[in-house]
Amino acid sequence: MSVTPGDPASLAPVEKPPGCRSLPLLAAGRSSDVPDIAFRLLCQAASILVIAIAFLLVAVLVWKAWLAIETTGLTFFITKTWDPEPTHRHFGALAFVYGTVVTSVLAMVVAVPFGVGTAAFLSGLAPAWLRRAGSFCVGMLAAIPSVVYGFWGLYVFSPAV
Repeated sequence: MSVTPGDPASLAPVEKPPGCRSLPLLAAGRSSDVPDIAFRLLCQAASILVIAIAFLLVAVLVWKAWLAIETTGLTFFITKTWDPEPTHRHFGALAFVYGTVVTSVLAMVVAVPFGVGTAAFLSGLAPAWLRRAGSFCVGMLAAIPSVVYGFWGLYVFSPAV
């Protein structure tokens, strides 16, 4: 017998395999659902709080910088002159923005091929003993903040160079 969509026979209950039980749906008023509902509300409140804090950070930043925004306007981003003397007061961040963008691009050009190559080697080519050791080393590299590596390089390699 074939069943077609819309046929009342297709709405017949489906038998579950032995040992399979369905999870109860949340029904308001059951005492066992109170922790689930409380956890859901806590997660929703935390997510709303994160978004609210982000908006507040932007609002405070604009509020505190409003004098600078009125004084310099968008020329702040397109001029290079940085002269904080009280008689001149010219502020331009183009050199700083350009330096930040260039160093970030160079860091990505260097880091992305090494990262992808390491991941490809460890996941597909490395023998099991090297995969375990390599994964541990990569995990340790990721766990230490990059500032620590920077200070280490500053104090260990700078005197040598």
